[in-house]
Order: sequence, then C-alpha cells, then structure tokens
Amino acid sequence: MNMLLNWCTFFVLNSLWQIPVLIAIAALLVRLLPKLSNALEHHVWVCCLLLGVAVPGVSTYMAVVPVRGPEAIAVSERDRWKSRILLSMAV
Repeated sequence: MNMLLNWCTFFVLNSLWQIPVLIAIAALLVRLLPKLSNALEHHVWVCCLLLGVAVPGVSTYMAVVPVRGPEAIAVSERDRWKSRILLSMAV
C-alpha cells in the first residue's frame, strides 16, 4: 500500500507543474497556427489532456519504481579461460 500512496503523491505533485506547462504549450500552438480547422484544434486540446495524464504518470513511475541494473555474474576459475579466449577473438 505504501507504493500506491507514494505513486499517487508523486503523481499529484508532478501534475501541479506539468499540466499548466502542457496547457500553455497547447494554447501557444493553437494561437501560433491561426488557420487550424476546428477539428484539428480539437485534436490539439485532446492530445494536451491525454498528455496531461500520461506525462505525470510516466515521470512518477520513473521516480517511484527503483531501477535495477543487470546483476553481476560470478565467474568461476574453471570458466575464466573462456572469457579470455572470447576477448582475444574479438580483437
């Protein structure tokens, strides 16, 4: 439950600054392109609203879920010669 609470908290905090930025970008796009049809202007605003949900969600996921790198593989003394041969073949 703690992970869900952290995710919701970070989502709200990210939304507080990301959604106004997305709305400002959409408003500037609509204003700078005055010959947009009504349908295309509608698509710009719908995309803005969809991004307003997706962008905070993705950035929250990246902030809350820990990133794990590949685990180190132990090489035994018996198999160490294989890595030397492969390295010399690559050169």
